Amino acid sequence: MLGIVIFGGFIYLMGMGGLESGFRNQFPLDYLMHLTTEVDYFKEKGYQQIDYVDPGSEQPGVLMQKENSPHIRIILDAPINSINYTVNVCIMENPEICIHYTVATDQKTKIEMLNELYKKI
Repeated sequence: MLGIVIFGGFIYLMGMGGLESGFRNQFPLDYLMHLTTEVDYFKEKGYQQIDYVDPGSEQPGVLMQKENSPHIRIILDAPINSINYTVNVCIMENPEICIHYTVATDQKTKIEMLNELYKKI
C-alpha cells in the first residue's frame, strides 16, 4: 500500500512539473544535449559559443558569434509539462531570420534547414 502511495505521489509531482523543475535548477546546462547538431553546425562554419541563454529556464539556449557576421541564437523551447521540445535558430539581424523545428526532426532535415538559414547570412 505504501508503495502505491509513493508511486502516486511521484506521478503527481511529475505531472505538476515539480521534479523536472527541480532537476532544471540542479542541472541547468542539461539542455545542451538537445542542441548539439546546431552548435556543431555553426562551429564548423567558424562560430564560437559566447554565452548561455537563460539556463535552467523553459527556453534555454546558446549565443554564438563569428567576426564580421551576425550573432546566432539557438533556443530550446522546453516547457516543463511537455515532451515535445522544439528548437529555434535565429540570425540576430533586424529583422531576425529564424527557423523552427522539433527536437525529434531527423538529422538530415535539420542540416538542410540550417544550410538554408546559413545562406541568408
